Amino acid sequence: MVKAEDRREGLLKRIAPRVLKASLWGFLTFLMYYIPYQLLVLPMLMFPQFFSFEIQPIFYTFVALAVFFAVAIQFFSGTILQYVLGVARALILMTYLIYALNGGILTLTPNVGGETFTIVVEFRAFLMMIILVSLLSLAKSILQTINFLASEKESSSFQDT
Repeated sequence: MVKAEDRREGLLKRIAPRVLKASLWGFLTFLMYYIPYQLLVLPMLMFPQFFSFEIQPIFYTFVALAVFFAVAIQFFSGTILQYVLGVARALILMTYLIYALNGGILTLTPNVGGETFTIVVEFRAFLMMIILVSLLSLAKSILQTINFLASEKESSSFQDT
């Protein structure tokens, strides 16, 4: 009975710092995205005829993904799951950005003084740069995974001898 309590207490001592660190990291990630967004919403509130609020659900989904991956990666730091989640984050965010940015074409339809007109902005080059940075992140995560597995294999071979 005492051993089971000791195991639980030892597990709690190992997990509690990870949970605290992951929670703090998630909160800071949330603030990093949310505060600039609120500064950008101010012009939307001041001039609602120029901006639509369709961006809010897309942005909140992006923030939820970013915070989830920040918390999960910090919680599993030092394990193979950290690197697997890094690969998953790069792939999911790349796909999400292509979807959310409509393939690099932004269409705005403001209503000014009873007149409606359409503004089409093509920013595929910018989206391509974002995708290339995400591909670099993906490659980095894959190389870190390979390095982690190689070092684990090497350390286990030293323990066998």
